[in-house]
Amino acid sequence: MKNNNQIFLLILSLLFCSIISCQKKVEVPAPKKNTNYQDPNAASTTTSTTAPYVLTFWSKGTCGCGNLEIWVNGYYQGTINQSYVSAPSCGATGCVTVGFTTTGYLSYAAYSTTTGAKVAEETLTISKACDTYFIY
Repeated sequence: MKNNNQIFLLILSLLFCSIISCQKKVEVPAPKKNTNYQDPNAASTTTSTTAPYVLTFWSKGTCGCGNLEIWVNGYYQGTINQSYVSAPSCGATGCVTVGFTTTGYLSYAAYSTTTGAKVAEETLTISKACDTYFIY
């Protein structure tokens, strides 16, 4: 009877371990685009360099994840599709430029257009008339 209990516990332990080790990591896909939305705190959602405060997201293209979709405060703003060696000027071609009417904070996320995986996320402060922010 002791052997049967030990065998049962061994099988139960192996089954438990196999269930735990077989769990897959689930990538969270990029949110769905709502291209009709305009953020009420933004003077423009993609290319405005005339707003009082402008932030341009740019990349060196070093993440190996394709182009980068940029989402600000949960809303799609555009796709970085050009690489730069150093920080470009505000509103540069191939970057994502977002204009704001006031200073404050924003949360951004960047997603790979190749895999859909989130590659960067942070909260930033908007305080300059023209600023650039490097993502990979």
